[in-house]
Amino acid sequence: MTNQLRAAFYTLVRNYRTWVALSLVALDRVHIAWNVTQGVTYGLQDSLFRDATLIAIVLFATAGVAAFDQRGGALRAACGTEKGRVGYVVSRFATVAAVTLGLLAAAAVLDVIAGLVVPGASVIAASPAMCAPERVLAGVLTYLVIAEVGFAA
Repeated sequence: MTNQLRAAFYTLVRNYRTWVALSLVALDRVHIAWNVTQGVTYGLQDSLFRDATLIAIVLFATAGVAAFDQRGGALRAACGTEKGRVGYVVSRFATVAAVTLGLLAAAAVLDVIAGLVVPGASVIAASPAMCAPERVLAGVLTYLVIAEVGFAA
């Protein structure tokens, strides 16, 4: 199990879809900041987790985990070991959760940075009530469910 987790995270770091997803999150935050400089503030009153683009980016990254596994024959190699299938499933779902949490954390950090660079461009600062701990937890859990279902599909 630990070997499979280590292999999954090793592959994750070298997965180009992870890096593309991270850059898309950054571009999304830059686009929001650019819109604020143009006078468009629609949507800033929403939660950080109400971004349809972020959902698409998370699904893109989690599909990359499945694609790299299929291309590399990871499932076939895992099934040849003792308790390999269970370890494979657990390690891949942990990998998808790590990707999702990483992208959400990157979105939050970049949102704060965008708010510092362009005053008023932070969704978190514009709607502090939407970023209450229970709403953040609900948003994170929602994204985790979407990512895991997307990976399983």
